[in-house]
Amino acid sequence: MEKKSLDYYACQFNSINNDNRKEDSRLNNLLDQLNAFDCKLFSSPDNSKKITFILSQCFSLVPPDDTFLVAKCCQLMLTIVGKQAVQLEKPLLNIAVPWSLHALQQSADIAFLDILQALEAIICSSISNIEEMADEIVATLCVELESKASLTTPQDVRVWRVQCLKALAPAVKGSCRPKFIHSLWQLLQQSPSVNCDADAQVVKFVLEALEKICELDGEWLTDNLGDVLGVVVAFLQFGLYGWQYQKPSKLLPLPGAQWDPPPAPNIKSKAKRRQKKRVSNIGAMEVEDGAEERTAGVAVTKPGYMSAPVSGAWLTSDSELSDNEGGRTRRLRRA
Repeated sequence: MEKKSLDYYACQFNSINNDNRKEDSRLNNLLDQLNAFDCKLFSSPDNSKKITFILSQCFSLVPPDDTFLVAKCCQLMLTIVGKQAVQLEKPLLNIAVPWSLHALQQSADIAFLDILQALEAIICSSISNIEEMADEIVATLCVELESKASLTTPQDVRVWRVQCLKALAPAVKGSCRPKFIHSLWQLLQQSPSVNCDADAQVVKFVLEALEKICELDGEWLTDNLGDVLGVVVAFLQFGLYGWQYQKPSKLLPLPGAQWDPPPAPNIKSKAKRRQKKRVSNIGAMEVEDGAEERTAGVAVTKPGYMSAPVSGAWLTSDSELSDNEGGRTRRLRRA
């Protein structure tokens, strides 16, 4: 019964292909039935040839500018390739990739997410067989598709576009690499938008793509080390509290070796010792002079400062002074 079902769908596609009228309603109904089909049967090795035939018929019957049929065809392709991990053979891959790229260029933006998700699944499942088409894929994905988005969220379109670029990074080589890197730099140069989660996804995918290129090509990393370090420094604290966006700039090495100067040694010269001894002698002489100076029972230690009188009492008025002198005179007479 299950094999009959796949045989039935294959016969239906063949019938539509041989029909000169090419009714879109029949094709639309057939795609709806396949998208509702038990997807576990797609991963069976016995059904691989039938699945290949069905997909090839989809690519030949669905025009790239028919937005709704393109979206349904991409949903079917995502189910087969992305969810059930069915790897496309090289002949079918040579048809699926150009069809997806033409659909991105000709369909309305409402189908962008379906196309990009299906394309990302194809790239991830067939990365070893896609190097020959990498130039064409990069040329299409470097275009800012999010600027054309009006019926879908531009941030979501940009996230999936960058995710496709990240998946394609291991296959990008030769003359295609400068354009690929330039597209990544442009994504990092854009100021953050209101959607912080989408911006975080874009930065994450771009850094992962750069990491993959650095791993695969050490010579390229040596030539572009300043640019890579500038990106790392600019986004080192990305997502942390208080982080502020700054455009990555190239870091260049210093012209010469730099080191911290050593601390100045503490050398005690003879001149400093003589000066210190002289200062201590002058201080001792001032103390002795202050001790010898006495005026009316008051010892003057420093100019402008007076100590307590020798008798231990302060005289506050002229009458107290006269009383004190009179008492002293009487004591002298008695003596």
